[in-house]
Amino acid sequence: MARWFLALSAGLVLAMAAGAWAPALRAQAIEVDMSKLKDEQVVRLDELVVSGARDNDENYDTTGMGGPDAELEEAPFADELIAGDARQQEEFDIEITNELQLASGVSPADLATAVNRVNLRGFPTPRLRNGFSQTGIPEIPNVMQTQLIQGPIISVTGRAAPGGIQDFITGRPYGRSRTTFSAMTTSYGTRDVRIEETAPIVPKKYWQRVSAGWRETEGPMSFARTRTRYANAQFTLKHSRAASTMVSFDFLDMSGNPATGVPEYRETTGGKIIGPYLPLATFNSFGPNASVYKRLSALSILHDAQLSRRIALRASLFGYNRYTLDDRFSVGQYIINDDRYGGRYTGKMGGEREPRRIEQPLSAVIASAEVTARLALRRTDHKITLRVEHTRMSYSRIERTLTTADRRAQPADVLTFDPYAPNYYRPAYSDELYSRFITNRDETTAFTSIAASERVAFWRGKLVGTLGARFDVVDVEVADHRPGAAQPLVNDRVTEITWHGGANYVVRPGRLLLFVGTSKAFEPSTRVDERTGRVQGNETTFGYEAGLKGLFLKRRLGATLLLFQYFNQNISRRNLLYNDPIQDADHSQPQLRAAGEERFTGGSLDLKADIAPGFMVIARAAFIEPITTKSPDYPEEIGRVLTRMPETTIGVTARYTFPKKAPSLLANLSTSVTLTHISDFVAYYENASRHYLAYPSNTLVTLSVYRTWTFGNSKRPMRHTLGASVRNLFDRDQLYSLARPGQSRALTLSYRFTW
Repeated sequence: MARWFLALSAGLVLAMAAGAWAPALRAQAIEVDMSKLKDEQVVRLDELVVSGARDNDENYDTTGMGGPDAELEEAPFADELIAGDARQQEEFDIEITNELQLASGVSPADLATAVNRVNLRGFPTPRLRNGFSQTGIPEIPNVMQTQLIQGPIISVTGRAAPGGIQDFITGRPYGRSRTTFSAMTTSYGTRDVRIEETAPIVPKKYWQRVSAGWRETEGPMSFARTRTRYANAQFTLKHSRAASTMVSFDFLDMSGNPATGVPEYRETTGGKIIGPYLPLATFNSFGPNASVYKRLSALSILHDAQLSRRIALRASLFGYNRYTLDDRFSVGQYIINDDRYGGRYTGKMGGEREPRRIEQPLSAVIASAEVTARLALRRTDHKITLRVEHTRMSYSRIERTLTTADRRAQPADVLTFDPYAPNYYRPAYSDELYSRFITNRDETTAFTSIAASERVAFWRGKLVGTLGARFDVVDVEVADHRPGAAQPLVNDRVTEITWHGGANYVVRPGRLLLFVGTSKAFEPSTRVDERTGRVQGNETTFGYEAGLKGLFLKRRLGATLLLFQYFNQNISRRNLLYNDPIQDADHSQPQLRAAGEERFTGGSLDLKADIAPGFMVIARAAFIEPITTKSPDYPEEIGRVLTRMPETTIGVTARYTFPKKAPSLLANLSTSVTLTHISDFVAYYENASRHYLAYPSNTLVTLSVYRTWTFGNSKRPMRHTLGASVRNLFDRDQLYSLARPGQSRALTLSYRFTW
């Protein structure tokens, strides 16, 4: 499959590249014979437009905080092919992300609280917030768009990591006044209302943006619900034409009782786990007496200044505070033939059911500064960047439950839980009753990094390259407050040097570009086994990538081909027996096991085609072969494909927008069809505690229709947009083939009003 995919991708794009080399007709000038000039001898100037209405351009930021966006289009480092890239998510991106989350097997409750970051790529992907590192922080509020730094973007930004770097751009004020109200409801129990307002307070000097929203989700399991409320505000002050400062505040409050996922089952008490027990697909084993609460707040100051004609400064101070409270029960597997009762009654949950309370406060302060110098030396252009970042983070995890005597004193039908005759009783919380600590740990971590990079452009940007290195220091202190803890206090320091290099070569201006890159990275976080308190090693990744990007067929077809190979080293994986109510009843199993090394080989092909006026097709196909190459704790994994990682993902969106001159009922009507395909994958290999479990491929189709009405004047128009979409249009089975409840055909209705 990998060879066919790579061969087809390379052949397709190389064939289009050959077409781009075909001779084109050129107009003859009166005095100069243009046909005798080479492409590199011709300087093409963009159209010069003089206008005083730039403030009305929604994509232009007059507040002075749009430096990172402008950098992506800055010549000579950014080629025309790169500068024209759209950076917003496509419709299939959202669907594929949802599919990969479902395939990861992470509990919906953990996804709701975002306690543990779910890495969907299989290798550590650094995360940025407005261009600065967000080390140790599991979530970023108020995200406006996500940019992936990968491929040809590496040499423009001077940053790289295997698998790409995700940069989350948060909401900020823009130069013009705008208010947006939106509402959405779905047939599967989700409702969402949002409002956003941005406007200048003092024209060309002081701007504000405020937004608030509410979201509620119910199901698909009994008693399952979540409610989220949020608010954020940003204020931007433009000190001068060369300096601006933005202050941002974010708040989020989430509460509810998220779904637990489909319970797994065994045939007998000591038998292996078989997989999800579908007759209990809509059963919430936590019942009505469980809950999750999360509150977070963040305050940041971002300063962007041009100190001189050649030197720019960006600096950020970010404070983050989050508190989560999770009241849940231990969950065992459903046992079909439970021989503990001499055959008198079968079909109960394994292990003794017990209530747990988990508190996880986290606070962090991040200070970052970046200086970039622009130089011109001997017909070359240079950008040299020095970046210093420091994070101080405090994190606690307190997990409490009943003492052994108090647990055994609970009613028999509470301890031996029968989902067909459930007793959801939960003792009221008190420090005295919930006095046994499963986990009681405080962590204090300091991350410090110094990074330097250079970007250089030769021959007016025909060749652009970058080199950079980063030095990280991680200091961690872990205090285990449990009585008789094996390691009451752990101190450790880790240092790491990582690097990157890359180059873009313009084969034909505006038509074809080749790129290569290599990098090494690690997400600077020292992992600590929650059970043993032992500090794990550093997971690092290095690799190579290459490809081409071009416009073909009279610029109506854009294509990007990326080929890569990455290597993970020193990987830790979750112990399959951790928190198992039978195999880990005495809480003696370690949380993490070493998995050694992994290799990822693959590629992706992105296509964007303008088929006809108003008709566009966007597609992305990706293939990855993730293989375990070294596994000291699980030697049977060597040579196997990694679990829960589909090798192939395909997304296609075909969109047609009727022109304004169409009949009134069709004018400004947009229709789209999105197809996503996720290949089959292995959930679990056969081992001492589980049977082999695999899931088939999944293909979904979504049909969407949107209609926009515009009123008012051109300076501040009013737009009403109504939308409807049907996900899983053909009602493909998701429950019995993939063990996914609540994923049947669903209707979404939306409304958006902007003025």
